[in-house]
Amino acid sequence: MFVDEGLALPVAHAFVFGACLLRPTSRGKVFLRSLLPSAKPHILHNYFTTEEDRQTTIQAVRKLLEIAEQPALTRHRRGALRVPASDSDADILDYVQRHTQTPLAPAAALASADRNRTPPATLP
Repeated sequence: MFVDEGLALPVAHAFVFGACLLRPTSRGKVFLRSLLPSAKPHILHNYFTTEEDRQTTIQAVRKLLEIAEQPALTRHRRGALRVPASDSDADILDYVQRHTQTPLAPAAALASADRNRTPPATLP
């Protein structure tokens, strides 16, 4: 079970699944806080600031809820850990905004591209 951003030990057997927006149209910003090279930057993520990102994510969550209701999974499911309050766009978006996490650091993707000699433009 994925609890506390994967930092806590699971407390029971479970299955989890989620969606990942691989090509977001929303854009964040990175600001320097100091001239010191060791100072941490200020990162403004700006998740879901475009309508395209919001609608894509809402559709993805609806599909995940549909998958969760399939007989092969419902036989093993004891209950939902986190789900939107309803199927409305507003409740799904509220849920997503409260529970969204960054799955991978963008810098890790670039470092991976460099290591594999793959131009970053070709990464998914």
